Amino acid sequence: MEPTRRNLTVFVALFIPVYFAAFYAHSFWFRLFINDRTFSVTFGWIHWPMLLSWIPDGVIFAVAGIALAIVLRVDKLGYWALAFGALYSLIGLLMSSYIFEASASLFDYFWAYGGLLVPPICCGLAAVYARHHADQRLRIPGPYA
Repeated sequence: MEPTRRNLTVFVALFIPVYFAAFYAHSFWFRLFINDRTFSVTFGWIHWPMLLSWIPDGVIFAVAGIALAIVLRVDKLGYWALAFGALYSLIGLLMSSYIFEASASLFDYFWAYGGLLVPPICCGLAAVYARHHADQRLRIPGPYA
């Protein structure tokens, strides 16, 4: 199999379980930690339920970025990982149905759509970090080498 086809196959094969894992983890996290709770606000602009809802996506896509760094054989890993997270966010954007009042502030839009930036950023940064860390470990022998 040619390298591009192999990488696309791995990309899709990893994306499908990550998509469903993120979807169900997000739902489970919401029911377990956010639903029916009140949050005291220390800063007026921080919306704690929305901020906390970004945690499962951040964790899952960081792990997916590390997995991409391990299995993909590409030079531009950061772009692939960024596209991986962006694909999830694009699907989420197309399926979203936020309705805002006319008096909605900029922060309302930020908290609603800011979560869509979490998967590409976490996935891209984790993949680049994992690849960089692996390259450094190969170049610099440890004390037990």
